Amino acid sequence: IALAVIILSKAYKRHVIRLVIYFLVADTFQAITHIIDVTPIEHVNGEVVVKEGAEGLCAFYGFLDQIALWMCNVAIIWIMLYMLWIANKLQRIQRGVSPTKNKVSIKTELIGLCFLLFFPLTFNWIPFIWNMYGISGLWCWIKESRGYCEEYELGLTLIFTLFYGPLIVIVTFSFVSLMA
Repeated sequence: IALAVIILSKAYKRHVIRLVIYFLVADTFQAITHIIDVTPIEHVNGEVVVKEGAEGLCAFYGFLDQIALWMCNVAIIWIMLYMLWIANKLQRIQRGVSPTKNKVSIKTELIGLCFLLFFPLTFNWIPFIWNMYGISGLWCWIKESRGYCEEYELGLTLIFTLFYGPLIVIVTFSFVSLMA
């Protein structure tokens, strides 16, 4: 609905609204990956397992989920950086200093869009090295361990390094930026 309103009202001509569009598209992709994440999963005798022959599909869906999560993270960082830029510009105006250039160039926006699309691909392939994408609880994502009686160090290290650690940094950055 939000995308339709933006398109019909032609609000997409403003840079900040295009940032919202990028976030909405990434978030929609993330929602779709969350839906398909559970398709290779079934419940057998009260236990959650991957359907016969769907291990590769589960790993691929887990990878897509991780890519989508990171696209949303990049969009949030981009929005926060833009807000800081606007706040800095307003502060300069209040101090009587002439403001910097008003518009974000198309080249800069295209670089940001390419970063949003391709940055998540630069490191989210790493769990494939150890075959660590697959069933993780009730859905497909980074596995906590390779098997029932195996150590959790590798899985938890990947989960915290590729998701929770950076997420804590992003949330902290967003909070500090908002306060600024």
